[in-house]
Amino acid sequence: MVEMLSEEELVCGFEEGSLREFPHASHVRLTLIYLRRHGRDEALQRLMEGLRKFVALKGVPEKFHVTLTRAWLDLLDSARRAHPEAEQPEALVQACPELLDKRCPPPLLLA
Repeated sequence: MVEMLSEEELVCGFEEGSLREFPHASHVRLTLIYLRRHGRDEALQRLMEGLRKFVALKGVPEKFHVTLTRAWLDLLDSARRAHPEAEQPEALVQACPELLDKRCPPPLLLA
């Protein structure tokens, strides 16, 4: 069983580039943490800067995609507003499990 990182471990590991891996579920969780802590605009800024740095440090800069990052942030922000009772990332993912399907582009989730 894989131990889940605390919020601080995830945020610091991402911002420092020290995470060994950054799967979609962690990306979703980090985005939700940023949205809760900083609001939409600052969360987007932090994600854009952080993802550029993270993928550069990992040697895979081609993995960063501005449009998809914005679309996923908007989708997650919309899901948060639709489920205000789900304050923690885990609760929102439980209410909207499709958020964990990285193969499903955000526009399809909004339809």
